[in-house]
Amino acid sequence: MNLEKLFNVRNLQHWQWPEQSKLDAVFIPGRAEGNWEDSYGGSNDGLLSLAGDHNDLYRYIVIPGSDGSYSISGRRFPTGYPGWREWKENICRQGIPEHRVLLTLGHGLNTRTETDDFVSLAKGKGWTSGAVFMNQHETLRVMLGVLKSFEIAGHRMKIYPVTPRAEWDRVIYGSQGQKQMPRALHILEEFSRVVTYQKKGDLASFEELETYYKEVLAVDW
Repeated sequence: MNLEKLFNVRNLQHWQWPEQSKLDAVFIPGRAEGNWEDSYGGSNDGLLSLAGDHNDLYRYIVIPGSDGSYSISGRRFPTGYPGWREWKENICRQGIPEHRVLLTLGHGLNTRTETDDFVSLAKGKGWTSGAVFMNQHETLRVMLGVLKSFEIAGHRMKIYPVTPRAEWDRVIYGSQGQKQMPRALHILEEFSRVVTYQKKGDLASFEELETYYKEVLAVDW
């Protein structure tokens, strides 16, 4: 496996849409402030805008159905995700009909468990193709989680990772909206989380991801 290439996210170009028939669905896991909106100059490079720009290439867009918080002993704690209402309103403002915007059950409290919810929904609807949107520095962790979600649900799909152009100096919140710093500085934290979550069994292995890219997505790594 070419680990150097796998980890060199700052040099990756955004993934192009696959040359195939219309995808069943696009899934966008919840993201915290600054990590999903358009850039400062309104260059239309945010995660939701990316979905709007390509809305003729998929049938449905799926977002987490939670309100962006979780409860412990009766107290509510924010995850950084603004909640499905704000995202759905943003998506529909781009001209995407409301009936094409679907919500997961909203059980997930982090990217991997939100993806569990999506794959469960996909299994119920018989979907076999789709894309997942994330920022470039998050691609490794998200895709390792996608493979784990396939295993948990017993449902494999052809899922393409798609990212907007990165602004590495943009100050954003990271995991669970806890730490705010330039996007480039979140890269090392991402890799640290990948290793930690793999040890816990929450993410697939690098070897499984390499095999998926080569055999399912036909990407030569």
